[in-house]
Amino acid sequence: MAGKYNMKNIKKAIMILAAAAMLVSMAACGKRDAAMDQYTQTYSAMGEIIESSSFKAVCPRGWHQAYAYNIIESTEKPDKNTLVFVKGGTGVDEDKPYIKISFHKQDSGFQALDGSGYADLQTVQAFIAGSNTFSGFTALVSGQRFAYLTAPAENGIFEVYLWMHVGSDIQAMITDSDVNSILSSIASTSK
Repeated sequence: MAGKYNMKNIKKAIMILAAAAMLVSMAACGKRDAAMDQYTQTYSAMGEIIESSSFKAVCPRGWHQAYAYNIIESTEKPDKNTLVFVKGGTGVDEDKPYIKISFHKQDSGFQALDGSGYADLQTVQAFIAGSNTFSGFTALVSGQRFAYLTAPAENGIFEVYLWMHVGSDIQAMITDSDVNSILSSIASTSK
């Protein structure tokens, strides 16, 4: 009977250990789910992470990456420090809202756009999106509203143009979850 009793105790001990292992496993999954929830809140629109030579950003579903030209050097060369995402289209010439993100190194002589001279100028107070603090303005150019934002980075500055309403029925506002996802996801990749 003593051997039988020990066998029962061993079985109970094994069952308790198995249950404990399952609890630890479930707790780990819970932590992973909490981390996923945090990621989802920061990047509320699902999409693809796109990298330039110096930074990366999420291109949400329903948006498409467009070719970014370096208009200072040449219209034939791609701009390696710029990403362009178009909402509901594939190019910036399609009258669709788009966002253009550029990175300027600290020693590049970058000068932020001055808002004076634009129609219906409205200041955008500093706000945090992800690890970036953006500020800037919105204004009208030829009846089209755009936002101009900058955010300091560790070794330079991010510059963002958001063309909110470009002749189509589609709009993209700073407060939209997909736009906030893009802004929240911008992160330097240069070392």
